[in-house]
Amino acid sequence: MGRNDWLIALAPIRLISAGGFLAVLYLKNRESMGDVDYLIDPAFAEDKRKLHFPNGWINEAMAILVTKKAQEALFKLSGKQDITLFIGEDLEILAAPIEWALERKLRRIYAAQRDGMADLDLSDAVALLKQLRARK
Repeated sequence: MGRNDWLIALAPIRLISAGGFLAVLYLKNRESMGDVDYLIDPAFAEDKRKLHFPNGWINEAMAILVTKKAQEALFKLSGKQDITLFIGEDLEILAAPIEWALERKLRRIYAAQRDGMADLDLSDAVALLKQLRARK
């Protein structure tokens, strides 16, 4: 991203993450993840195709069921929560609201049939609950 003049003008680009990236970097309940699940700041939503993130390490699949209004609310809550997972020259990744991340995990656990991922989701959910308790 650092070589693109258009992106430099917008930097830092803000994302929120609620999946394995949160579990590895903040909750520290596991050592690895497959990719970074993210939502992009709605201010960049129209321009996200220009970001050209490399395939395989980042995905926006969690955005499919999140309306623009909900994304705006999530970004506001993430800012108030103030958990930064990564900050670089051009990119900042905040933790999604812990309550929302927990809700996502519980829905995934309920859906089951996920080729062994349910154990990771359960571990993440327990770590999220501990974090909620510690923050309250």
